[in-house]
Amino acid sequence: MLIPRSAVLYGATGTWKTISAGRLARYIYKRYGKRTRLITFDGGGSGPVKSEIDAGLIIPYRPPSIRNSLAVIRRFMDGYWPKVISIPDPFKPGTTQVSARMCPTTDPEWSEIGAVVVEGWTAISKVFMADCIMNKRVINEDVPSGWTQSAPELGILDDQDFSGATWGHYNFVQQEMWRLTQAFLSQPVEYVLFTALERKGEDKETRETVIGPSIEGRQATGQSPSWVGDCIHMESYAVPKVIDVPAEGELPASKTTITEMKVRGWFKQHTDPVLNLPYPCKVRLATDLYPELEARYPSGYFPVNAEQGFDTFLAYVDELNDRGSDKGKQWIAEVDATRSKA
Repeated sequence: MLIPRSAVLYGATGTWKTISAGRLARYIYKRYGKRTRLITFDGGGSGPVKSEIDAGLIIPYRPPSIRNSLAVIRRFMDGYWPKVISIPDPFKPGTTQVSARMCPTTDPEWSEIGAVVVEGWTAISKVFMADCIMNKRVINEDVPSGWTQSAPELGILDDQDFSGATWGHYNFVQQEMWRLTQAFLSQPVEYVLFTALERKGEDKETRETVIGPSIEGRQATGQSPSWVGDCIHMESYAVPKVIDVPAEGELPASKTTITEMKVRGWFKQHTDPVLNLPYPCKVRLATDLYPELEARYPSGYFPVNAEQGFDTFLAYVDELNDRGSDKGKQWIAEVDATRSKA
């Protein structure tokens, strides 16, 4: 059975998480000759991966805003994918109409898919929470509070329903997010990548300071790195840069210092300078191979720019893993040879 590699890339907005998904799609196609599915619930749009989508490397889908979003997410978890099919037209007997329907992925279709990207933990957990609040779901006997409001002065005569979240809602979201992650990891692909925003600060319910991937509920933020193989913190940082300012009118040419923003992906834990807490980071690699990774990236992070990024890092980690696999085969051969002599 195929056991896919997996990772979560988490960081603030603008830290190249979606661009890294595009880099992953290129790497998957280069190594396996397969395409990548992208399921996105984020609102940032597909601009950063437009070239990969136009080239057919990425097959994207963003679910529409519907009330039954939980059922749609569950279908994605089970390996379904939207397809345009012909169905009977209920208003015109004997004719058909074209419609999008969630359909199970066939084995031949899976054979062409090398990776699945899920954007992202943060957005999906908010969808789960919004469903609980909007429908005033009672979970673990926690009855949500609610109220209604209208605006007759603007012609809004019907009451609009509002509600707040309960502890039962948070528990449901955290459990469902774990289940979602494990379901995607069971799909027959080479790699599963999740993205998430960064959570850093005081939890409004417990007043405890938390740091890590942003998921509704403090407990999930702390546990989620263990759900996947690699946990990469995507961080932007400022670098001063001196530039030349050309002469203009009576003003002579001069130099000035600007701030240039760069991005890096941490695979080793590092401390937030304000909170004095470590960002959770890790990479799954055999212990005897880790020194080689540290020799390649001695600072504990890989640079993310136009020339290199997550794909370069992933390619080197795979190279190390392949080398470790060869060592394992050599060890078995040596043991078998010794046993034969005995």
